[in-house]
Amino acid sequence: RGASAYRVEMCQEGRPILDAMVWTVGAGEGLEYDEAQMPSVPVPDELRPIEELTPPGVWPPFPFWRNLDYKPTGPTEWPPPPEERAAAWRPWLRFTSDRDFADPWVDAARSIVVIDVASWPSVQGRYADEHVPYVAPTLDLNVAFHRPTSEADWLLCDATAPVSTAGLFGWNARVWSRNGDLHASGGGQCRYRKL
Repeated sequence: RGASAYRVEMCQEGRPILDAMVWTVGAGEGLEYDEAQMPSVPVPDELRPIEELTPPGVWPPFPFWRNLDYKPTGPTEWPPPPEERAAAWRPWLRFTSDRDFADPWVDAARSIVVIDVASWPSVQGRYADEHVPYVAPTLDLNVAFHRPTSEADWLLCDATAPVSTAGLFGWNARVWSRNGDLHASGGGQCRYRKL
C-alpha cells in the first residue's frame, strides 16, 4: 500500500540495452539508527585530480570520464607499487554538469552512476598498469538509497570486488558525502569477455 513498482526499458537503435525494476516508497515511520562509518580518507580539497597523477595522454581513457571530476584517495603515484594494489576503488567523484540535483530522480541517478561505474575500477586496482585482455559488462545492478545526495557536491565511492572466479566477479559499493553520511549502497556482478 505504501510502495509503487515501475518497469523501465531502455532501447538504443531498436535494441534493448537496459531493463530495470524500480520500487519507490513514500516517507514512513520505522526504527531509526545509523551505524554506518565512512572510511577515513582525506577530503577532496586535500587531494589532486587524476589528471595530475597520471602520465600525459593517459586520462581520460574513455570520453565518459569527462562527466566526472575524479580525485583518488589511494596511491598517489602511477603505477602504484604492488604492495598498494587491491581489488578496491575509493575516489571522490563530482559530476561536471551544472544540473540541479534537487529533483529526487536525478539525484538517485547520480548514485546509480557512481555505484555502477565502480565495478571495473574495483578489479583493475589489483592490476594497475598491466594490460588486462578483458572487459566486464555488468550483468545486474542493485542500489538502495538511504538519504538524498542533493546537498553534496563531491561523493566518495567506496567499492571492493573481493572475489573474481570462473569468469565472473561481484562488487559492492557505498556512496558517502564529505560529512560522513551514507547515501546509497549497492553492487552487482560482471562477466568477463575477451577484448
